[in-house]
Amino acid sequence: MSQIRISIQSAKFSFPMASRFLLNFARRVEDRVGVLVNALGAIAADKGITLTQLAIASVLSRGENIVPIPGARTRKQLKETLGALKVRLSAEDLARIDQVFGEYKIAGERYPEPQMRVLDSEH
Repeated sequence: MSQIRISIQSAKFSFPMASRFLLNFARRVEDRVGVLVNALGAIAADKGITLTQLAIASVLSRGENIVPIPGARTRKQLKETLGALKVRLSAEDLARIDQVFGEYKIAGERYPEPQMRVLDSEH
């Protein structure tokens, strides 16, 4: 599954991102991220849950060795996040989520090539 599931826990994000290295990546994928968030938001709405709860429940459903690390700065956000523990996703729900990620791939290097060479410790 895509790492973006963890990154997009809610539609409460904005572009451009703070990092100048991520700005180029953000510009390339901004439209696709919006479509992705809208498609996942529709699934969440169908279930009567928030996008945050859908994201966390989806990660939790993938196995015991995958652990979401949500962030919450307010009690309201914490309550919403903890609500994901009550969400049960059916096989059909997971298939819909997988279909969304299959249709709206977001790929590419986050950093410019020179920076990637510095970060790539295996080469």
